[in-house]
Amino acid sequence: MNLIITRGVTVILVICAVIVTALLIRDELISSGIPELDPIPVRVLSDMAWQRATDTDPVLGPRAARIKIVKFYDYECPFCRSLQSNLDQIRQKYPDDLAIIHRHYPLSYHPTAYPSAVAAECAQEQGQFEAYHAELFERQESSANPNWIGLAKRVGILNLPDFRECVGQELPSSKIKRDILLADSLEISAIPTLIVEGSVFEGVLSVNDLDKIIQNIIRDDKGSIVDDQY
Repeated sequence: MNLIITRGVTVILVICAVIVTALLIRDELISSGIPELDPIPVRVLSDMAWQRATDTDPVLGPRAARIKIVKFYDYECPFCRSLQSNLDQIRQKYPDDLAIIHRHYPLSYHPTAYPSAVAAECAQEQGQFEAYHAELFERQESSANPNWIGLAKRVGILNLPDFRECVGQELPSSKIKRDILLADSLEISAIPTLIVEGSVFEGVLSVNDLDKIIQNIIRDDKGSIVDDQY
């Protein structure tokens, strides 16, 4: 019995030593300034598929921006909310360079995701998509009993009768269904998903990851311009 206990303690000590060593190596690599790896896309769309993905509204940022990002998301998805926060930060750094194109992909097991998408599209009809979109994510924890009209008042939607009719009749449903069909045709299998200039990234990209992707595109664009001059 004592031998078994001794061996068990030895194994635990070895495991602890390995973990501590790994942490020390990680800290050493970080402190030495070795750069982190760039985010790797799961695949790259064809030119035709990319064109289809970008052909819609709403768009946040200049439509003619040099870098287009298509976002598939769900208003009840907590990871989508995290990504939204990161995108807001990166837009502040590149206000003129990014066009973020929004595609709905409400998951069937999120009961308010689809009606939230409908309400957001109704806000888009009145030029208030960005504010309404932000409010839906901001109030995600209380989404079990959403108050679409209350949110509309909060963000400054003036024509409440039209907004109420739009939400009540689910007028934007065809647009949302087209987004879902497009996602399926593009084999989108995770929410959130970003498509950046045709490259597909799944999950939550950090602000640092987004910055690296954007910087790589800008650098490649500059290289192409230089090559064209010779």
